[in-house]
Amino acid sequence: MGFRRFLFLIIVYSVLITAFVTFYYAYFLPNFPPNLVTRFHFIENEWFNAENVRILDNFRLGGVATPNDELIYEITYQNKKNETLAISSQLTVIFGGKEVKKINGSNGLVVPPLSSNTEKVFFQAEHQGENQIRLTVNIMNATDSTVIQSVPTVINIEVVII
Repeated sequence: MGFRRFLFLIIVYSVLITAFVTFYYAYFLPNFPPNLVTRFHFIENEWFNAENVRILDNFRLGGVATPNDELIYEITYQNKKNETLAISSQLTVIFGGKEVKKINGSNGLVVPPLSSNTEKVFFQAEHQGENQIRLTVNIMNATDSTVIQSVPTVINIEVVII
């Protein structure tokens, strides 16, 4: 009788652990808000204000980035002009003075007149140490896609191994 009860308890605990892990990865982790790695100010320009400019990490707690984590460069564009703008961006990860990775962000993100729109660019910093993240934002006329101005910004983030 003791062995059957022991076997029954092992099966029940296995089911409970499986249910918890499934719940954690299927519901809790995807709905958990990303963690702030860093927040910074964007270069002032005549076309838009950059609000809520930050780099987020979907997987780590404590505001640090680790190699190969999915990071999010998030920026909200507030259009200053009474004309529709289109935003095209490119994110470059630089390590040791060399371009490691280029990611095209939005391609034609539309920002209506005197309104706002948010862009999120997903990327990874693969190398431990200081990584430079350069975002180049091309501001375009929404009707004919001619580039009005190109606005670069660079932020350094520390990537650590935990």
